[in-house]
Amino acid sequence: MSVGSAGAAEPRLQLAAGSACPVDSALLDQRITGALIGTPEPDLHVELSITSAPLTARLTLLRGARALGSKEIAAASCDEALDAVIAVAALALSAPQPAPLEVESNYQPSDPIEYAPEPPRAELADAIVAQPDAARWRWLAGAGADHGSLAESTLVLRVGAGMALGPGELRALAWYGVPSIREEIGDALERTQSDFGAMALDYCLHLTGSGWLAACGGIEAGARRFTRLERGANQERSEAERIDGTLAAAAGLALSYRGGFVQPALDVLALAPVVGGIPGTDPFGFRAVFGAALPF
Repeated sequence: MSVGSAGAAEPRLQLAAGSACPVDSALLDQRITGALIGTPEPDLHVELSITSAPLTARLTLLRGARALGSKEIAAASCDEALDAVIAVAALALSAPQPAPLEVESNYQPSDPIEYAPEPPRAELADAIVAQPDAARWRWLAGAGADHGSLAESTLVLRVGAGMALGPGELRALAWYGVPSIREEIGDALERTQSDFGAMALDYCLHLTGSGWLAACGGIEAGARRFTRLERGANQERSEAERIDGTLAAAAGLALSYRGGFVQPALDVLALAPVVGGIPGTDPFGFRAVFGAALPF
């Protein structure tokens, strides 16, 4: 969304769906426009989301599609939150004003007058908006399906943590593929049980200002365990265990709703084995995980 001049029909405020406070976005946009000082830059606008428990208003200042920063306002009521939103949004969008002239008391017409330079608009916007989530963390958990890490598709579990970093999120994840069992019955019973565990580090770059869609890429290192049991009619039971190291590159998309205390998320990843690929299987593995995040 882009914003025009003071008389333009396009709104300066974009209100996220599912706001915790019932508010008319057009009326709120009118009140912000009425509080502006000067003529703001035409491509500046504000995204607003309001969440509950606790009641928090989050404003993101954008120039075109690029986010300049964000600010969170905690309030005791919706009225208090909206009043603060109007003041902060109007200040962020207002054009800078020239500094007043300072003249000494013994001023003479021949004395030169020095004008204070006008601060650049970008610096003013960055100064008004708080630091963009430099210390915001999220707990991550989920479960889904994995194809390619083992010889057969299996259920996979994930836990981890994410830290806001720049225009995205740095994540450290632990994965576990629950055991899958393959049995072959002939002259002897052959049973192979396999599972895996892995640690991954990736970075998800936000593709939208609100961060609900991100492109992720990283690396995953782990171990795959095979336990083979053989037992024939006239043979003693034999059991052998083997552990293989694994290393894979991962890339995919992450969708996350960030408007509440519990934030549902869906990750879809493709994995390319670098070390420890399984012969005779697909060259790429795929993983889809549905879960949730808890900000802290």
